[in-house]
Amino acid sequence: DWLEERRRDAMLIHRAPIFGELLPRWRERADEALGAQLRARLEDYRTALRYETVAIADAAGEPLLQTGVRQHRHGEPLRAAVRQALVGGGVAMTPLFRVDEPAPSHVHLDFVTSLPVAPGRQVADAAVVLRTDVAATLYALLQSWPVPSRSAETLLVRREDDRVLFLNELRHEPDRALRLRIPASERRVLAVQALFGAAPPGTLIEGVDYRGVPSLGVAYPVAGTDWWVVAKMDVDEVYAEARKDSLFIAAGGLLLWLMAASLALLLAQRRELQWAQVQQAAQNERIATFKLLAAVADSSTDAIFVKDRAGRYLLFNRAASEYVGRPVEEVIGRDDHAVFPAEVAARLQSEDQRVMDENRVLAMEEA
Repeated sequence: DWLEERRRDAMLIHRAPIFGELLPRWRERADEALGAQLRARLEDYRTALRYETVAIADAAGEPLLQTGVRQHRHGEPLRAAVRQALVGGGVAMTPLFRVDEPAPSHVHLDFVTSLPVAPGRQVADAAVVLRTDVAATLYALLQSWPVPSRSAETLLVRREDDRVLFLNELRHEPDRALRLRIPASERRVLAVQALFGAAPPGTLIEGVDYRGVPSLGVAYPVAGTDWWVVAKMDVDEVYAEARKDSLFIAAGGLLLWLMAASLALLLAQRRELQWAQVQQAAQNERIATFKLLAAVADSSTDAIFVKDRAGRYLLFNRAASEYVGRPVEEVIGRDDHAVFPAEVAARLQSEDQRVMDENRVLAMEEA
């Protein structure tokens, strides 16, 4: 889901008409005013979408314009992604890669989207690069855990020839992202069992973690990547409460058993409360993001709207309201039949269904 959100951000920029209008003129004339407009728009996207850096790169992957806190030279992983995006005409993603300059050493993940073909050219020759602050986003997401635990953590790994490469920062060994590699010969390691076929996805894995500590875990592949997510916990912590409860049951009998059951219920309720708080925080963030999207949409002179899978409008900006001559309040929560004649509404709903069925971006002209 996190990766898909980044890809949607890239597609949003891909459709922005300002780059197709201003970029070719700026590259031809090197006009400072045009460059300032482009930088301002890049900074708008960077701030609204919360990226570390947003840049425009040429076909060779070299930066033409960039905005952000830290300015970077473009390395080979990014150049390869730029070439892929320009050839495919869509969104490409770099692997996670480590950068040593500017210090301190840190990890990057870039999303690249091609820009429209400039007038007079046969193919696209520029792309927008969205550089994610991996430590503050992806790594923070992986390091969260729904309940307090002294050993539990989430690992992001991938296969590298006959080794397992650890992609994220580790709880018990700092500064090991993209540096820790464990050979496939270490068959008891949970990540090795998952990536080399000894344990099917979603099944309980028993072995040791990267420290050699006995652990239990579960692993799943991340769709569309060569990544795997491994969630693990030390065996001692997993069974600590069970051992304690067993002693009470043997020594105290039925009364202590009832007390242990009550304690287990309270702990479960506490964990459910903590999980609900985590979910609420995530919901609040989604609401804030939607409000930001609505504010950006209302500032546009283009009609912008969002529908759910049933065809009901979730967002309908001011320009769309003026276009159809209906107040926003009359449209939100209703479908096309509340806005257009029946024949037109049916055609629009059919086109919407086609977009969802084919799961890709389509351009359609409507009268």
